[in-house]
Amino acid sequence: MIEEIFRAEWGRVFATLSGLFGDIDLAEEATQEAFAIAAEKWPKEGLPDRPGAWLTTVARRRVLDRLRRDRLFAAKAHLLAVSDVEEATMAETAFPDERLELIFLCCHPALAEEAVRLGRMLAALMPDEPEVLGLLALMQCAHARRAAIVTRRSCCWISRTEPVGTLR
Repeated sequence: MIEEIFRAEWGRVFATLSGLFGDIDLAEEATQEAFAIAAEKWPKEGLPDRPGAWLTTVARRRVLDRLRRDRLFAAKAHLLAVSDVEEATMAETAFPDERLELIFLCCHPALAEEAVRLGRMLAALMPDEPEVLGLLALMQCAHARRAAIVTRRSCCWISRTEPVGTLR
């Protein structure tokens, strides 16, 4: 069903969007997104009365959303601009490598135990590096904090499930 509509309507939707907006790449992306949405929705909600019109409307709205988003970004791009003085200051204070990113990655809750093990291995390999020892200390603190929260939650749950004694 969708394959037949794809063959029949792809060219029409694409040509309509290309003519309206004058951007072939944008028209193609929006047409693809419209057919992807159709492939997701039509089996659940049923085929619309005019599939070509539905696809054209969805694709046109996608293009309009994209153009609005690009216009808003262009209007606010100057807020993201960094002056040369600020950039030089950041370059002097920034880490030469991705240490900060590594710290955040190692302290991620999903990697807690593995990260602490990795930190211990790094500390054993590079005992003279203060950054590695600081990273290990930070990871162990974060791990201990998560363990305390889990323990506290499990204690609260156990106390709620214990039978209540009789009144005297």
